[in-house]
Amino acid sequence: MRTTGRVLMTAMVLVGAAMTSPAARAHDGLRIEFGRGRTEVVFRGHSRHCAWIPARWETRVERVLLRPGHWREERVPAVTRRVLDLREWRIVEIVVTPATVRRVYVPPEWGESRTRVLVPGRWACVGHGDC
Repeated sequence: MRTTGRVLMTAMVLVGAAMTSPAARAHDGLRIEFGRGRTEVVFRGHSRHCAWIPARWETRVERVLLRPGHWREERVPAVTRRVLDLREWRIVEIVVTPATVRRVYVPPEWGESRTRVLVPGRWACVGHGDC
């Protein structure tokens, strides 16, 4: 009985020593390490590597309507032709196609609007349960 108790006690001491080593604590518990621009969080055997993405300026481009589409009327001149009138021996101008007015659609005019905005900084994590 004493031998069995000593063996069990020795085993528990060895397991406890192994569990309290830095390598064991890294995989079973919470450890946070801060580095240059990077933080590593280890919790119960699951590792997450997080990095801080700093704030930055971005230029956003939006499509803007400058002028809406509209209809425009334009005059089409008459088409004429000069011919020789053989009865009176003179040149006469005749109308082949009369003058008309036609409607033409002018499409809308679009432009770009550029706006400079500040995108706030954030944490980006890779690993178990990405954030």
